[in-house]
Amino acid sequence: GSMHTRNRRHELALAPLRRAWDARKKRLGEDHAATLQVAGVLAFNLADAGDVAGGLVLAEAVHVANQRIYTQPTETSLRAMLRLSRLLKRSGKYERAEAMIDEYLLHARRLFGDTNQNTILGFSDRASLLFGVGRFDEAAAQFDVTAKAYRSVKSDINAALTQGYVSDSQREAGHAAQALPGQLDAVATLRRLYP
Repeated sequence: GSMHTRNRRHELALAPLRRAWDARKKRLGEDHAATLQVAGVLAFNLADAGDVAGGLVLAEAVHVANQRIYTQPTETSLRAMLRLSRLLKRSGKYERAEAMIDEYLLHARRLFGDTNQNTILGFSDRASLLFGVGRFDEAAAQFDVTAKAYRSVKSDINAALTQGYVSDSQREAGHAAQALPGQLDAVATLRRLYP
């Protein structure tokens, strides 16, 4: 199931993930962390295979169970929260998706700091959500936070790509002249990295 997930063959991932989930429920119980981890992966694969509603229902159940079994957020429970935020966004439930990503970032920043990959991923997801709902000035600011975080961990490719998103957001907000230098810089960096 994991192999199919990594290769984006989501429909093929469903059967082995369901078998793994059933086996873990029988062996470890429904609320065991390992069981919930498989359920979370299954939820995302359901959505990617076309059953967004079914994936969302399962992701919600995983989130509720994580809230019940963990007294403090963990990397596993936060990953499930991030998946739920993404599925809420895909389902058009933008307000709840934003609340979920904000809660995720609150915990991720406290647990990991601002330059950890988990936190940076949350910054990026929040920026994408803001862009998707047309809040372009806010998206530009959030993408800028994300680009700075990527630069701080020397991830030049991701920083350049994200700088491009800053510029896209500025352009969509009506600030094309302000966007152009950043976009040109992002293109120059990407050309240097990918000659």
